[in-house]
Amino acid sequence: MPAISLYPPNPLNVSPELTAPAASFKKQVFKVIGAIFLFCLVYLLLLALAVGLAAACIFAGIFLITSLPKFITILIGLGIIGLGVMVIIFLVKFVFAKQNAEKPERLQVFENEHPALFAFIRQLTKDTNTPMPKKIFLVPDVNAAVFYNSSFWSMFLPVKKNLEIGLGLVNVLNLSEFKMVLAHEFGHFSQSSMKLGSYVFTMNKAIYNMLYQNDGYDKALQGWADIHGIFAIMAAITVWIARGIQKVLRDMYGVINLQYMSLSREMEFHADAVAVSVTGSNIATSAMRRIEYVGHGMTYCINKTGELAEKNAALQNMFEMQREVNLYFANVHTIEVENGLPAISNEYLASFTNSRLKYKDQWATHPSMDEREERFQAARVDNTPDHRSPWILFSDPAALEEKMTQHYFAINYPNVEVKERMDSVTMIQKLKEHNGLYQFPTDFNEFYDNRTFQKIEEGRTVQIPATFAELYAPEVVNRVKRYFRNQIDLAYLKAIERKELDVKYFQFDQSHYNRKEAEKVITDLEKEVNEGGEWLMDIDYAAYLFHLQKDADLSKVYAEIVALQEEKTAFEAISEKITNRISYIYRVQQFTIEGLRSELGALKDEEQPFKDHLDKLLRSGIVVPAIDDTFQTDASAFLEKSISYIVDDQARGTEIVALFNLCHRTMECFDRGIILKKKAYLERILN
Repeated sequence: MPAISLYPPNPLNVSPELTAPAASFKKQVFKVIGAIFLFCLVYLLLLALAVGLAAACIFAGIFLITSLPKFITILIGLGIIGLGVMVIIFLVKFVFAKQNAEKPERLQVFENEHPALFAFIRQLTKDTNTPMPKKIFLVPDVNAAVFYNSSFWSMFLPVKKNLEIGLGLVNVLNLSEFKMVLAHEFGHFSQSSMKLGSYVFTMNKAIYNMLYQNDGYDKALQGWADIHGIFAIMAAITVWIARGIQKVLRDMYGVINLQYMSLSREMEFHADAVAVSVTGSNIATSAMRRIEYVGHGMTYCINKTGELAEKNAALQNMFEMQREVNLYFANVHTIEVENGLPAISNEYLASFTNSRLKYKDQWATHPSMDEREERFQAARVDNTPDHRSPWILFSDPAALEEKMTQHYFAINYPNVEVKERMDSVTMIQKLKEHNGLYQFPTDFNEFYDNRTFQKIEEGRTVQIPATFAELYAPEVVNRVKRYFRNQIDLAYLKAIERKELDVKYFQFDQSHYNRKEAEKVITDLEKEVNEGGEWLMDIDYAAYLFHLQKDADLSKVYAEIVALQEEKTAFEAISEKITNRISYIYRVQQFTIEGLRSELGALKDEEQPFKDHLDKLLRSGIVVPAIDDTFQTDASAFLEKSISYIVDDQARGTEIVALFNLCHRTMECFDRGIILKKKAYLERILN
């Protein structure tokens, strides 16, 4: 079969206007250029001052050395010269910085290995008016990207781009959708006007390097300071000057970066337009939806790989596993499957309780999914999708899948000796058993899912529904979901009002508001949330009374669950205190001896309340072996040990990390134990 027959046809009669850079893109480019021009003026002024300072330092240093040629004056003179030179280096170091886009998981592939893939990409680069990538790499991700190793000189010299293809992406798309995603990546470089955007991108990284990426410079300063105390004084002065320069430039960088984020979103829209022009609006929509909603299958596989590594085991084929996981979750969530792939329909999306609040995140690099879909549909480019799998572009897909699986494992777990390889059939069976263990009976229509059992307020006047079906009707459950979604919207509105979110304008229920009008929206929504909370309390109480009519002893089971929830809340507060302190210790790292003693002493003090609650949890018996078969043993061993977190003024990292992990593990087990109690309560109702 000729390779070109594997290339889905382009749509017909596409207007050239579709891929012409929009006026909004051009406008944003000039805004960014203006901001950068202003930045450069300030930078050049600082550079001129630094050159003047360096010249003065060099002159003063040489004068001191030649006038008073003694050991101490030579050191001081050299220190003064070094001060001036190091300030100059700080301001020009970004010119020599190189951004290496290294990724150990990458596997390079070659045309003689996968000729059909290279023919496909070569044709696509012609259709998108883009150069053929210099190299092509495969990774496990649900993603594709064009990347290159950039430096300051990339703005002036041509740079060959490389293409990265995620095999996890190949697994979730059909051939037309795969073409769309790659076309989007090529679209970033397809028009001459887009080169200006790339220039701005490189310049932005150079500025970022000067302001934030100073590890090498800091090490050089430290090495200079370590030579002699006089040099240390000069290094300290250099740091003080550099921080002053950074403060001036950092404020300006914030302005540039905000404008650059807007430009980045416009660049994404343009790349989408290029992709739509060679595939179609319908294909672009289905591709983005599949990546958004089905991508979690690979996340599950990657997380499971880490868990298996702890047991000296590995997946036989993570991509086969990904396919099976996606199909399993499609079945669980009643998502239609077309040609072996979950199809995210409008009806499925409509089943979600969506936010009533919409706003533009000024710091986002990508437009929202809704904005992108609106543009796709507005283009009105129809095309017939090619439902074949992109795997037909690869030679011997099964061998390639296993090769990448083993490569990923070897890179991320190099010291693990694999004693067992798990096939997807076994793993899916375990997944079904795990989910089945915690899944509430479907009869309740998700009424009790992902929320606490409320404490019963006896004496409330409520109307008890006549039937089970009336109590757990879809409209009742939807109202419960809307109540919790409203709480989230309310929290975001308050963040907007307090300026915690950089949002000047927003929409609520399709009406437009500015930040100053948020108070009125908040007042109305707070009233709605409060009324919703009262209604939920009533309906929970009505459900409670409804079931007591058939089984009066259920009240004891319900009360036990509420008590466990309250105990978990108290335990969480103690656990969070410990994990926050440990995170702080590892984040700061550089403590004085007294500071380290103080922090680890406080950690030891917090350990005892944690042990008290842990002992209570173990005695409750709710963490059964099905949840974690070694938790009881491991937790008991921890309770019996007396642990020191600092010995001879040295932090004991192993013990500290073990406590951190135990906190998280304990709360997860506690949560699952309560879920099993709730499930038993609901099953008792049905029985």
